[in-house]
Amino acid sequence: MAKFGRGFDLAGYGEKLEKAVDQSVSEYLQLTQGQLFAANPVDTGRMASSWYLTKDTPDLTARSKDWTGLQLKKYPGKITADGNWYIANGVPYSERVAFDPVYGKGGRVGGSAWYTNIVTQQKTTLDKRLIVNLRKIT
Repeated sequence: MAKFGRGFDLAGYGEKLEKAVDQSVSEYLQLTQGQLFAANPVDTGRMASSWYLTKDTPDLTARSKDWTGLQLKKYPGKITADGNWYIANGVPYSERVAFDPVYGKGGRVGGSAWYTNIVTQQKTTLDKRLIVNLRKIT
């Protein structure tokens, strides 16, 4: 077992690094899904409740047309850094609400540019999560 400096264990470093990256990606994806849910303008709650987090293939289904209420659907499995992750919304009018301030009604958080504000800050959000979790490695 190789040790450096003040007892740094090189053998276990790879596993700790993988766990830190997985944790960062998990936090980032769940935070982003939650931000989209929280900022999404609400009439019936159908679109806000249709932000689905999935792995490898986007889920473009949507809550039924008679859906009312707000409920965030959490990803049921473990989120890791492998594969491709998607946060998608299959409501037919989702793109219009996300980009058109008239239909977006100002958003609940972030004003008329609620969607653009969330999307443009994503690299910074992931960077912050990585910094926090990588600093925990000893």
